[in-house]
Amino acid sequence: MSPPLIRFNVINYKKFRELLNEFETDPLSTHHLTKIESEDEGIGYETPDDIWISSAINLGIIEIRNDSPSIDQRMVIGGHEVILNSNGLEWVRAQDGRLAYGKMGEWECSGCGTVQEGAHPFTKGKVVKPYKCSNPGCGRKDKFRLTSPPHLQRPVWLVPGKPKECTDTEVFEHLLEFYHQHLVLKEHEYDILALWVMASWLVDDFHTCPYLALIAPKSSGKTQVLEAIRQTAYRAYATSSVTPAALFRSIEMWHLTLCIDEAQDLINSNTETGQAIYACLLAGYKRGISALRAGDKSVDFAPESFDLFGFKAFSGTKLVLDTLESRSITFDMQKSKPKKIIINEDYAMELRSMLLWYRFTHLHKLKMQMPYKCESGRLIELFTPLYTVEHGLDCKESLDFTLEKMLTRDAEEEKNTLEAEIMTAISTLLETPVEGTFTDRHMILIHEIIYELAWEQNRKSSTIIGKKLKVMGIPTKHTKHGNGIDIGDPSVLTTVNQLIKRYVL
Repeated sequence: MSPPLIRFNVINYKKFRELLNEFETDPLSTHHLTKIESEDEGIGYETPDDIWISSAINLGIIEIRNDSPSIDQRMVIGGHEVILNSNGLEWVRAQDGRLAYGKMGEWECSGCGTVQEGAHPFTKGKVVKPYKCSNPGCGRKDKFRLTSPPHLQRPVWLVPGKPKECTDTEVFEHLLEFYHQHLVLKEHEYDILALWVMASWLVDDFHTCPYLALIAPKSSGKTQVLEAIRQTAYRAYATSSVTPAALFRSIEMWHLTLCIDEAQDLINSNTETGQAIYACLLAGYKRGISALRAGDKSVDFAPESFDLFGFKAFSGTKLVLDTLESRSITFDMQKSKPKKIIINEDYAMELRSMLLWYRFTHLHKLKMQMPYKCESGRLIELFTPLYTVEHGLDCKESLDFTLEKMLTRDAEEEKNTLEAEIMTAISTLLETPVEGTFTDRHMILIHEIIYELAWEQNRKSSTIIGKKLKVMGIPTKHTKHGNGIDIGDPSVLTTVNQLIKRYVL
């Protein structure tokens, strides 16, 4: 029985065009869209019912027309994932609201439909295309297609077993149990780590993702935490020696969760691996920010863009890049011994199976949750994935505590900056009447700020102050007494008061 024809209208044309491009580039895609038009509903599309329709509805890309047959909201959503069963590597995907399974490395004859394996014992597991159809009645040569995506044939991450049915609460509690057994963290950090790992399995839903920074002296358990992440996070891969091209293509193709041990040594090593990791950390926290590299000789070295977005965890004795601090949730670890040093890999594989079920049943279904009381745009971006997966898990206190800790850290750092010193001097001058008068001020001169800072009065000091004021958005005005801030202008005074509230009060 063929599926019903679903009619829909497009809401978000940009996302819809991206969806169509995915269909065109997917060798397994069989989607057919027909443009339709009616007086009541206008222009829309008609297509056989499929799992992607539910996803597009949940993402706000399309809406079902009134003249369309009804559509069931599917229970499971998701593309191909690799799993390990007793028969070897298999694939699983959502199809018609249920999970469909198949074997990796199988080829289907385009003529008779016979399916046969293509792995050869002398190719080290590499999937090789069959030469001839094994069906005696067919015998076609070189007319085969893979029954699973080509890029998933040889996974480099630890694959799960068959998806294990569970609730999100059960996943969270089992992760906490696993981490308590193998790691020594502060109590709120166990919750943060479990939420971070769960969010990594829904990476497709987020536009930003926080890095996890494990900062501590040597022999403090940082590598053990990275190993626990590698065992449980979505397609986690621990990098050691890799070329930029291989790393960039791997992240873009597989959406890897990257685990980087001793990041400061790699970045400072001036090697290809260090340069690749440096680029990944700079460009990978926000969707849409890509790295540009020259292509190979086959495309005349034309530039290629690589999407490096994804969850990343790294360890080190210090944050080697200042820009990483604002993109990371930091664990300050201490030397201690966990209950179990050797990772229980069987338990870890069971967790991955539970997390795979979590992915299939939660992908594109969770409503975005944000820390609305937070005024920092960057922290709202970073914490949205964690607040989203936390909904209903009753560990919001740990998130709020971590967020408040990072807000306090940022505020303390701001108060130690040159900008804070300048605004403190301006605040003092605002409260000081003009010398020899009892009237309110209308100007704050640059040389007055320099005097208040106890700097030497010279051109260099004036230039530094002028540049900082410009960066902070405070315009300066030239007078016969020198350059200064016209606080008689209400808009300028408003800007000054806002900055005083930020840096001083």
